[in-house]
Amino acid sequence: MKKKKNIENETENVQENSNANNKRNRLLIALGVVVMFAISWYYLFNESAKKEKQYNQYIEYAHYFEDKQLYKRANAYYTAAKEMNNSLDLQCEIADMYYAWGKYYAYEDMVEEIIDNHKYSNKGYDLLLKYYYSDGNYSDCMSVINTAKSRKVTSEYMTKVENELKYKFEYAYSSYVEVDEFYNNMCRVTDKDGKYGIVYSDGTVMLSCVYMQLSPYIDSDSTPMTTDGNKYWFIDKTGEAVDVAELPEGTQIEEIGTYSEGLLPTKINGKYCYTNSSFVKQFGEYEEAYAFNNGKAMVKDETGYYLIDNKGKKCSKNVYKEIKTDELGYASRSGIYAVKKNDTFYLMDNNENKIGSDEYEDVRLMSQDEYLAVMKDGKWGFADAKGKMVIKPQFVDAGSFSNGLAAVNIDGKWGYIDKNGKVVIEQQFDGAKNFSSSGSAYVLAGDSWQLIKLYR
Repeated sequence: MKKKKNIENETENVQENSNANNKRNRLLIALGVVVMFAISWYYLFNESAKKEKQYNQYIEYAHYFEDKQLYKRANAYYTAAKEMNNSLDLQCEIADMYYAWGKYYAYEDMVEEIIDNHKYSNKGYDLLLKYYYSDGNYSDCMSVINTAKSRKVTSEYMTKVENELKYKFEYAYSSYVEVDEFYNNMCRVTDKDGKYGIVYSDGTVMLSCVYMQLSPYIDSDSTPMTTDGNKYWFIDKTGEAVDVAELPEGTQIEEIGTYSEGLLPTKINGKYCYTNSSFVKQFGEYEEAYAFNNGKAMVKDETGYYLIDNKGKKCSKNVYKEIKTDELGYASRSGIYAVKKNDTFYLMDNNENKIGSDEYEDVRLMSQDEYLAVMKDGKWGFADAKGKMVIKPQFVDAGSFSNGLAAVNIDGKWGYIDKNGKVVIEQQFDGAKNFSSSGSAYVLAGDSWQLIKLYR
């Protein structure tokens, strides 16, 4: 019995020793792992510290040689640093170095790399913008800004440059003897031989100046024209005939107006009427006739000026001494008419109700839902759609606002103002037309109209 107990005790002792050994072994293993990690971290930290030290040394040397204008040596150290850490800030530093060095192609390449790698950071766009702006490449500036905007990237510098370029312009090398206002970014033009054509707002030619008469494209894909005074037909925007008219013998078309809403004001044998696209008379015999808009047109007979509907029926409540029209022959394109009953003009709506209480010596029709030019006391200012004067009369002459700008004559020369009345394009032209929606306008320089384009 005693022997059995001793055996049991011995077994317990062995078990205890085994457990103690296992615990000790686990502790030793854990300690070993900790030591190994510590050594690894030491070496890693030490290596990282060495790399950081080396990197900082490269940058220090690069800055030193760049300050000394030894750009080739500076570039060598920048390149070595870039291989270690190709960060955004370092790329920007290298770009600045290329710019100072005069290596503009390398500068552009570096900046393009920055934009490619960091397209949602403003730094690359700012650097490229700085380069183009300093070189006067304003079109490229706007391309950079528009690209950044498309990616919802902006900066104070971008905003500053955009504001500075807002009203700067370039000439587009499009020159003519006479031009109309732009409509739907198209303009009828006249060359030195008195022939008509159509150009787009960027100056490219849609129809060459070969036509004796040509109506502007308004609300149709085709327009009436003639090349020889006897044959009339409708042409599409490529110049192809789509509807040829067989005029009755003895019929002489003397003048055509603006084809709109399926009706063409046409002067035949000394009188105006309205014809269809085959030049077949639909109705009317007037002293004057103008383009339809929203089912109404202005005409004149021996009684005066009044409005008719598209069936030729008089729809005016009154007969007027004069109704203003624009260059395209519209009496209204915005629902506002300028009429004269006595000696002054006033504004009226589609129902012939007077707008506002003011009356004017002269009026220029509103081209859009913006301010229109009005004359009081021999000077031109601007009124809004309610007839309220918003820019006091102060100009020698003026055109109504279009796309936020209005042409004004100051001391014999034309420039442009914004809707606050501030001159934003200095008076320097002999004449000026409205701006198109794309930012183009014809201005008169000497005896020719030339196209200018805003950097937008």
